[in-house]
Amino acid sequence: MNSRQRIETLPPIAYSVDDAARVVGVGPATVWKWLQEKQLPAIRIGRRTIIKHDDLEAFVEQHR
Repeated sequence: MNSRQRIETLPPIAYSVDDAARVVGVGPATVWKWLQEKQLPAIRIGRRTIIKHDDLEAFVEQHR
């Protein structure tokens, strides 16, 4: 297994808003709403909004 294959098999540590929406099964507008309402924490890196995997997982568990 080469280094590229190893990287591709690692679980994500963070998601873009679009990717987080896909993972949860909602639209990006819903994720933006959660972020604006401070229900889901996010990190700004430059102009990008990033949601940590652990934060998204905890959010989903709270709303089961």
